[in-house]
Amino acid sequence: VFKSRRGARDEARQVFVQAARVTDGWAGCDAYTVLELGFGLGVNFLHTVEAWQRDPRRSRRLFYVGVEAHPVSCGDLVKALQALDCLDLPDEVGRAAQQLAAQWPMALPGIHRLEFCEGRVQLLLAFGDAAAMLRDVVNLMPGH
Repeated sequence: VFKSRRGARDEARQVFVQAARVTDGWAGCDAYTVLELGFGLGVNFLHTVEAWQRDPRRSRRLFYVGVEAHPVSCGDLVKALQALDCLDLPDEVGRAAQQLAAQWPMALPGIHRLEFCEGRVQLLLAFGDAAAMLRDVVNLMPGH
């Protein structure tokens, strides 16, 4: 478990986006998929979207699958993103955080599709047990 002294936003950049070399994976691809087990508040997603938007080598489309066994309510998501100073940022992270909060589904089991960046980024939120959710997610992915 890594805990950045600078906070969740720096940790998401360092541990998720940079350490996993996400940007190397999508370079020159038509579509690229990221899978995160334990979506939480979506901080890793927000910084992945930021990196994707800033990267001229990015894939044409980005699919992000976030699996979460214990999703928060929309109200709790908004409070947490405010506490992390994500909602008020005047950049890609702030815009994506606002869109995430606006589209956040009820915390009901199942798969919920959210769109960002004029539909070029799709977030599949799978609320429930990871093993069961991943079977369903595979069937929803392009090319399956």
